[in-house]
Amino acid sequence: MSISLRPLGDDAISPLFELLQNEDLYRYLTFPPPRSLDELAHRLEVDVRPEGHAFTVHRAEKPELPIGFCRYRIEGPNKYEIGYMIGRDFWGQGYATCVVAALLKELAIRFGVGVVLAAADIGNVASIRALERSGFLYSGFSETLLKREGSFNLEYARPL
Repeated sequence: MSISLRPLGDDAISPLFELLQNEDLYRYLTFPPPRSLDELAHRLEVDVRPEGHAFTVHRAEKPELPIGFCRYRIEGPNKYEIGYMIGRDFWGQGYATCVVAALLKELAIRFGVGVVLAAADIGNVASIRALERSGFLYSGFSETLLKREGSFNLEYARPL
């Protein structure tokens, strides 16, 4: 399976909006689906501040439509945080692992060294496995992004 990352542009907002309307995507997140194209554009812009980049994720077999998006943020000197969301129809096919690998490659090319951080809800086993397959190790937990009572995020880290 082959994917490509494309810098997020205005032309991607509408197809992403449709993809991100599935309620299943938000099971482990602290926010609901975007209500409008403007809200989605604003969320994506804010999510990469102060420094970072967002990308759409595309399959080689059908590159015209995104299957998700991903991003990285610079959290400090040589410290980066990644995040991703894959459309529901593409779960369980290894795309999250491919996206993590592509983000790590992008960070290595741009910055060379550092620590990469990621978080996943304790119930999101698929995302946790994608991180672990990519060399991330458990580094702690956070209750700051609670989705539901009794849930928390597991935090992961790995060297770049």
